[in-house]
Amino acid sequence: MCARRDDLIAIGGADEHIDYLGHICGPYDMTFRLVNSGHHEIWHQTEFMYHTWHPGQAGEDNYFGPHDGRHVSTTALDALISGRTMPIEKNESIKDLRLATDLEQGVDAFRIAPAHLISWQKDNIRKGRQWVAGNSSRKIWHGFVVDQTTDGFVAYPRFLEHPDFSEFQGQFEIHASTEADLHERLDDSIPSRWRLVFPVVTLLTYVSRALGLTSLYLQRRWGQLTHEEHT
Repeated sequence: MCARRDDLIAIGGADEHIDYLGHICGPYDMTFRLVNSGHHEIWHQTEFMYHTWHPGQAGEDNYFGPHDGRHVSTTALDALISGRTMPIEKNESIKDLRLATDLEQGVDAFRIAPAHLISWQKDNIRKGRQWVAGNSSRKIWHGFVVDQTTDGFVAYPRFLEHPDFSEFQGQFEIHASTEADLHERLDDSIPSRWRLVFPVVTLLTYVSRALGLTSLYLQRRWGQLTHEEHT
């Protein structure tokens, strides 16, 4: 899998959510989110790779994230179905690049969240304290994404997940220690007319994306038919 660097930065890069720890992972999560953001997925028509069986290939003595029974991440599949474009857990260095807040620092400044050095240790993973079963805590509430973080809960208008608007996400984020407090803060801080507007904007954004995906599908089908005619 390959993609343009700028496009990968625009979707927040690789997801550092614990569901992708271990071998239930893969580049298809970024592929799905790139497609959701309007890019074309292109498969090579004559070359392929095959992952052969090997000892431990099914994750022997390894961490398992949630999967569909065939070791495809259900968290990634959820992103494809829901149209999500941004990671559940963003890398701060990629976020700085995406928001153009730290362009002076080079690749050497790339950093992983310090908490991962502890929570991802094998002994801590085995204790089962760091993993909550399920895809994620992400919910949709009146046009807002509500997600749990290490410090509590955060909400922002759902349409800001689109790469064209994601740079404004930080300006609209609302934080609270509990989900109930977050709902209360949203009720107090967001005028009722805006709560009506956000779902409409979100719907229009996803309708536009659906039309783009439909166009992509038709182009792909036409390309396949043309390829079959020439062969």
